[in-house]
Amino acid sequence: MTDGALSGLRVLDLTEGISGPFCTRLLAIYGAEVIKVERPRLGDSTRRRGPFFDGQSGPDNSVLFAYLNTNKRSLELDLDSEFGQQTVRDLTRQVDVVVENHPAGYTEERGIGPADLRKLNPSLVVTSIPMFERGNRYAGYRLAELNLYAMSGLMGMVGGEGRPPLKAGGYQAQYMSGIFAAALTLFAAVDARAHGNGAWIETSSVEACFKSLAHVRGYDPVDVRLAESPPDVRRSSTNAVLPCLGGHVGVTFYYFQKAILAEMLGRPDLATDPRFLDDATMMKNVMSIRADITEWLSTHTADDAQREGQSRHLLFTRVNSTRDVAESEHLKARGFFQEVEYPD
Repeated sequence: MTDGALSGLRVLDLTEGISGPFCTRLLAIYGAEVIKVERPRLGDSTRRRGPFFDGQSGPDNSVLFAYLNTNKRSLELDLDSEFGQQTVRDLTRQVDVVVENHPAGYTEERGIGPADLRKLNPSLVVTSIPMFERGNRYAGYRLAELNLYAMSGLMGMVGGEGRPPLKAGGYQAQYMSGIFAAALTLFAAVDARAHGNGAWIETSSVEACFKSLAHVRGYDPVDVRLAESPPDVRRSSTNAVLPCLGGHVGVTFYYFQKAILAEMLGRPDLATDPRFLDDATMMKNVMSIRADITEWLSTHTADDAQREGQSRHLLFTRVNSTRDVAESEHLKARGFFQEVEYPD
């Protein structure tokens, strides 16, 4: 991509796996020039992860690698060699951003740590995405998606009440980490461009994932808990995917929205029903209110339910099929799907 909101931003990508490459992918698709450093002969570890084009494994056939590294250029460098380290230093003088996601201490031991690179380029933004922040007793650890999902607390949100926790599909925790890092990198890059002040940002994957659910757990002051219309820090909610007329709808609602929900369902009695007096009683009787919502959905299409719900600030969201996404007028207008030439 040669133009876009980030045209002119030059990024050196020292990451591998999911979180770091997704961070730099987000920068690349908006026009940043990204040079990705890979290990000689082996390349990024995602080159060996499926799914693969035509079902044929190989370093150039990974769909996951292609997705994460769209619009980047690749450079093989051995960071354990003096040549590799010096090349990183030389490139640092020419770029605006460096992103790395190695365990704490890895780049410092090789003389290419954040402080080392910023001495070479004071306006440089360095973004580090370790699994754990420096100083943490686990700082040197690498985590698989399953471990990250569990240790960050995300796993506690998936699974039925009273049943073992579950991991959601894919690499959601690592994608979440990459999104946080990309946002913080943009904030720092804008400031650096405006004032010439570089920065070193460290956003650990565990912290990023935890922050994504901090508004769900951990905020329960008495004045918020008892408030009739509490602010968004209080998030006692119920989530479900429910059938509707010809499809499904993702439904999330909070106990303090019961009056709005009752009005939409045409069931004013629900607003004063003692079974839904507060968040605790609502959660005990959640299956009953879901049955009321399902009955209402049975006469509404997904689009109708989404429109009716969201017009009232209720989180009713259509569940799209693959065909729905491919034929989405919104995505077509945005040019979301594009043909991309890939080697071989």
